Amino acid sequence: MSNNTVTYKVFESIVNALKPLGTKVYLMNRPTATKTLDDKFVVIDLPTQFRHQTFGNDDFCYELTGVIYTFCRAHSDGTPNIDQQTKFTRSVMELFPYSDEILECTRPRMLLRGLDDYGFQLTTITFNIRTKYNAFQNL
Repeated sequence: MSNNTVTYKVFESIVNALKPLGTKVYLMNRPTATKTLDDKFVVIDLPTQFRHQTFGNDDFCYELTGVIYTFCRAHSDGTPNIDQQTKFTRSVMELFPYSDEILECTRPRMLLRGLDDYGFQLTTITFNIRTKYNAFQNL
């Protein structure tokens, strides 16, 4: 069953945007069990406040910042797998700008983060999200 909250719809749209990558997508938090994880995956987060962009009590047009964390497994000796990380992050960046009936995602910005504590390299991609006028009028 589909959830009709604004947050759920935004997450759902971004997950759909990432489907062409063919990789696992997690919401808000990454799993810590590395044995069951693929060599690469993404985490989507919405760590910002939803800002209303209309006057009055109409809750159907928002602006916020989204974050996509890309994770690629480092080499077995712990050194960075720069080629895989670069290609994977580039494939995510090439999905922008993204637009569907719910939202528009624009202005991706990348920050290289290095190794996490679980044997993966991490890159952060932040981007602007604007929901579309008609997407949430009936919620």
